[in-house]
Amino acid sequence: MQRFLTTDYPKLLELIYDAALDPGCWQAFLDALPACFGNASGVMHFESAEASSMPVSIGFGHDPAFAASFQTYYYSINPYPVVGFQTLPVGDVACSSRVVPVETVEKSEFFNDWMRPQGISSDHLGMLLQRSSGARVLFAVSPHVSVYSRHRETYAAQLQLLAPHMVRAIEINRTMSAAHIAEQSLAGTLEALGAAAFLVSRSGRILIANAKAQTLMRTERVVMVDSFKTLRATCCTGDKTLSAAIAAAETVSTKHDRHPLRLTSCASGDVYAAWVLPIRIPRDDMPSRRFERFSERGANPAALVLLTLARSGMVIPPGAIQVVFGLSPAEARLASAIAAGHNLVDYANGAGLSRNTVRNQLAVVFAKTGTSRQTELVAAVVGALGMTGQR
Repeated sequence: MQRFLTTDYPKLLELIYDAALDPGCWQAFLDALPACFGNASGVMHFESAEASSMPVSIGFGHDPAFAASFQTYYYSINPYPVVGFQTLPVGDVACSSRVVPVETVEKSEFFNDWMRPQGISSDHLGMLLQRSSGARVLFAVSPHVSVYSRHRETYAAQLQLLAPHMVRAIEINRTMSAAHIAEQSLAGTLEALGAAAFLVSRSGRILIANAKAQTLMRTERVVMVDSFKTLRATCCTGDKTLSAAIAAAETVSTKHDRHPLRLTSCASGDVYAAWVLPIRIPRDDMPSRRFERFSERGANPAALVLLTLARSGMVIPPGAIQVVFGLSPAEARLASAIAAGHNLVDYANGAGLSRNTVRNQLAVVFAKTGTSRQTELVAAVVGALGMTGQR
């Protein structure tokens, strides 16, 4: 035990936290266990409650031929039920006899033809690493039967030392995976806005930038990102205005004072309109896991910054209208066209839609914006988002 504490334990902890940051490193941790647990073999099961197929398994210490036969046949007759391990407290090391009696196991084909030839005890060690509505992670380790009976308590104590770190690493895996999914979801939303879009924190730090935003930074140099990953306007005057608008985004009404900022391209001299729109964090009774994941990492989204080229006349991008009024992309495109002076017939023809479809969309737009006529809709959109003015 002393050698384990001074030599093996620190190395195993390092491997565990490598796996916490990169799940692909779990195999390296598992492969290091046999030397510390009496030439052990074992497995880690990752099972999704939504999946009907067998769980993803990472084995260690097994003869390759036995590992292959487990996947093709022996898994289906494994006498250890997954549901049995769910009764165990998470992180609690237990003998497998707490789930299935030894007598039952030793009468099974699984034990006699698969476990016994590999020196796997019928009463090996295991624990539950995660239990949630969406997933379970199970871990089992069996020191070789030739040494297990003499050192059972020592191996159990060693595993109990590792247990809380393994549980924590699995939770880090889950959190990072969910955060990645959240970022992908939000990134997809930004791509659909049809304008250069940046999701930023209150300090202006960029959390996500869509493809058009990244292209705009490279080619037009209207905005840039500094060494602190903060969104900055390339023009000094515009930079102060942009920073102030982002900082104040959370305190400004959604339907007022939404006139765009005017920023100049250092590459072409073109004028761009920048809307700084507040991100409303969902109320406690309407949680959103996308925003919760950002909050858990201390990066609350505060504003959505949209940039479009300021053309002559009234140009209010559908993305801005969509965010402010809670419209669908199609509804926002219709509202933008009406605000720009297009009639329903021309819009329907240009969009390839029937007049009835456009009329139905307009009815929904009226309901969502609290208006009842096109003139009222234009007034609401212009009042909330302003005009870019003349170039």
